[in-house]
Amino acid sequence: QIDGDATKITVTFDNTLQTAADNFSNAFIKKKGVKITVDTVDMKIPEPTTAMLAAFDACHIGLMRAPLFRFGVSPNKLFEYFMAAKPITYAIDSGDYKPVEAAGAGIQVPPSEPEPLARAIETLADMTPQERSEMGARGRAYALERHEYGYLTRKLERLLFPKDNA
Repeated sequence: QIDGDATKITVTFDNTLQTAADNFSNAFIKKKGVKITVDTVDMKIPEPTTAMLAAFDACHIGLMRAPLFRFGVSPNKLFEYFMAAKPITYAIDSGDYKPVEAAGAGIQVPPSEPEPLARAIETLADMTPQERSEMGARGRAYALERHEYGYLTRKLERLLFPKDNA
């Protein structure tokens, strides 16, 4: 959660990512004048995902580098973040598929590199709540426009049955 004060940032990680949280904290400790609090929580909270995401100012998704991802990647969590209308830091090397960048819904950073991620979070922290809200809204619109099941069904139908759609 970003508290709006660029000199104090609270970051919450899933408790299964303690190493990532520690690395992230160490990257910020090196930067003079920035106090960081790193919390870990059990992300398996029994409440609905959308209610939980509503409490966040921004969301992060990252995966380790893997050659397979150059063909694209589509983690469900990304679409939950889009639909929650939250700005996203995206740390996945997914080849030409850059959904967060294409949507204008956040900041893409290299995976497994804490310094660029720290800069991206600082950039989000420096934005006004209105700017972050607009960024998140672009992600939601992108998901509804390009990933909603009705749209995908019509697209598949056009590909499978081109003569019927002429």
